[in-house]
Amino acid sequence: MDSIKKICCQNCGAEIMFSPGTQLLLCNFCGSEFQIESATDSEVKSVSSILPFSTTANQFEIAALKWLSEGDYTPDDILEGSLFNNQVGMYLPMWLFNGKYDGEWSASSGYDRIEEYWDKSYDGKKLVKKTRTVTDWRPSNGNCKGKFTFLATASNESSVPRSVKDFSHGVGFEAGELKEFKIEYTQGFSLIELELDSDEAWNYHGESQANNYVELQSRKRIPGDRYKDFYVNAVYDIDTKLSCYVPFWLRNYKYKDSEFYLYMDGTNVLRLDGVRPKDEERESIVSSIETKRNWGCGGFFVLGLLLFYALLDSDEDAAMGVMFGAMIVGLIFYYVQNKKVNTILEESKKVRQEKLAAKIQSIEANRQDDDMGGVGKNKYSKLSQSQMLEICTIINPSTEWSFHQKLDNDGIGTDLTFEFLSTDESIVQFNIHQPPNDAIRCYLKGNMDNDEVPFSKMKQIENYLNDVSGSNQGGSQPKSKNTSSSNNPSF
Repeated sequence: MDSIKKICCQNCGAEIMFSPGTQLLLCNFCGSEFQIESATDSEVKSVSSILPFSTTANQFEIAALKWLSEGDYTPDDILEGSLFNNQVGMYLPMWLFNGKYDGEWSASSGYDRIEEYWDKSYDGKKLVKKTRTVTDWRPSNGNCKGKFTFLATASNESSVPRSVKDFSHGVGFEAGELKEFKIEYTQGFSLIELELDSDEAWNYHGESQANNYVELQSRKRIPGDRYKDFYVNAVYDIDTKLSCYVPFWLRNYKYKDSEFYLYMDGTNVLRLDGVRPKDEERESIVSSIETKRNWGCGGFFVLGLLLFYALLDSDEDAAMGVMFGAMIVGLIFYYVQNKKVNTILEESKKVRQEKLAAKIQSIEANRQDDDMGGVGKNKYSKLSQSQMLEICTIINPSTEWSFHQKLDNDGIGTDLTFEFLSTDESIVQFNIHQPPNDAIRCYLKGNMDNDEVPFSKMKQIENYLNDVSGSNQGGSQPKSKNTSSSNNPSF
């Protein structure tokens, strides 16, 4: 693996790895932000592949706020009453297992049939014909074989929360999305060290997934209406064992002195999970109403039956009327109490949704203000046109560069991008609101299949940015081919 550095978090003591190009680091565990001058070079186990981030920090922030605002018993002040730590983009080490399975299953299959029989009527005065469902049980068995592909986490229990590991096994991706590992993908993100070899990862996390998958596929083959005594035994033939890094967003927060986690798939904004705090007072009120509802409804039903049997001998019609009347009253009582529950939950949800809308509006307004002033969210945000052109020249000095256009990268005005073209059709894009790994892209000589800046060039760019930073604090201005002196993009 390319050179990786390691540092110990100054706040919680967690060990964090990162690529040398990273200037600022966030802890995976506590979200603390700190400089990395004291980091040391480290020899770590190499991985062969990486699944790059395809979701952004902004997408995670919005998705996390929406997720936090859901739930029946989420506190109404969850957004303003929580202390949020910095969100962290991290790569989790995993093993990709690909292979075949072959085995056998057995079970008792139940076949339902309707059977007629004679029994006494409700009043016990005559025999009536009734029906019942009878299940006939027969043994069944068969073979199971097929292919499997699983991701299994390759880190120890202490490295990340167990819930994050379980969540990581659900990452889905196409074969072409998994790239050969290059350190450029990790810049600006932290890494968890590959701690388990392929055999350990299979034993701890892979084989259990394979067993569950084979069981699920085998259960689909069991005939009949129901089954019991299910058993399956399979042998696994692993064709591929591939070590890789898989991306995730992670954020922890405090609510009333308790800590909680939020995490999102780095490839799918719809896959987000975590733990929400509960409003225990609201839960208690709702539980009390539901208990009253259930007992009250049941009480009216029992009262109706008692009155029915009490009046049956003297007046059968009156008995039936009283019983149905009691049941109707019970249903009305159930509806009224249920409406109280729904009103409490809906009013709470409405309050949280209003606060959520205001929060998102504030975030977007701040980003829009940044766009208007040319100030963004990453290290290229405050560069002038001349400074961006200087970086283009660093990337490819054998051609002439010029500013081409300003655009929003996702079509809705939330990802400010400045694009430069050269005489040999090379393209460089500065994506102001993207995370560091997507902040700069280049397509040399129009090659649209490769948008990576060569790693050797990234080191030169980092040196240039350090010079620019020094000049903004009173040092000398770096040399540039262009004449603009503004510290903000002047497009």
